[in-house]
Amino acid sequence: MQIPKYPNTQVPLQKLWRAGLGLWVFGCLGASLFIGCGGRDVEQVQVTGKVTLDGGPMPGPGTLYFTPVKAAGDAPLRPGTAQFDADGSYAAGSFESGDGLVPGTYNVAVHCWEVAPTMEDVTPVSFIPEKFTNAATSGLSVDVPSGSRSMSKDFNLVSEPTP
Repeated sequence: MQIPKYPNTQVPLQKLWRAGLGLWVFGCLGASLFIGCGGRDVEQVQVTGKVTLDGGPMPGPGTLYFTPVKAAGDAPLRPGTAQFDADGSYAAGSFESGDGLVPGTYNVAVHCWEVAPTMEDVTPVSFIPEKFTNAATSGLSVDVPSGSRSMSKDFNLVSEPTP
């Protein structure tokens, strides 16, 4: 028996239906991954400002950590972060960089490292007093009001006087 040069290209209807269904399901899954789970229905307020050390510029870049203490109304408790450069300017974000904070009250920690902590046996060295690296001891806080589109909040870190 000789094998035909061009095999039969007719495919049974059942196989076509299964292939079509598979492509449809695959397409829907792909589209849902591309589109995502939908938008966030959470109010956010743009919070920007400046971080200074003893009234002057920061000695280097760093990070602000916003730890939620109390929600405003029905808003969820959601932490936030903000990166700042040596000039101290920042824009806080809860879900993405700079997208704003959810209304509520936050305690704030500041990290600005000369030698950053690592998994290696290296002693970290901070540019700023240790009390500011913990939101519970920093004494820094911010109230983000509901119903506001944006606000500004500056933080001036004061070094401890040396005896």
